[in-house]
Amino acid sequence: QKADNNLFLAAKRLLEAEKLLTTNKEDLASTSLDNFLNNIKLSLTNWEEAKTTEFATPSIKENLNNRLNNIDILLKYLSTQYGGDVKGKIDQGLEEVGRFLKSL
Repeated sequence: QKADNNLFLAAKRLLEAEKLLTTNKEDLASTSLDNFLNNIKLSLTNWEEAKTTEFATPSIKENLNNRLNNIDILLKYLSTQYGGDVKGKIDQGLEEVGRFLKSL
C-alpha cells in the first residue's frame, strides 16, 4: 500500500512538472521532477520490502503496473519536448520506471 501511495504522489509531482514546463517555469519544474524521482525511488523501496509478503496482492501489483505504464508514457512524451537539466531528470525517471517494472 505504501508503494502504491508513493507512486501516486510521484505521478502527481510529474503532472505538476509538466504543467510548470508548459508555462516556461523550468526551475520550478526541475524541483518537481526532483520530488518525483524521490517519490518513485521510495515507492520502489517500499515495493521491494513488501513484494514477498502477504501485502503484495495481485490488485496492488496491477495498480502499480498501471501507474508505472502511465508515468512511462508521459515521461517518453516529455523527453521529446524538453532538453537540458530537465531532460536529464526525465531520462533518470525513465530508468527508474524501467527498474520498477522489472521488479514487478
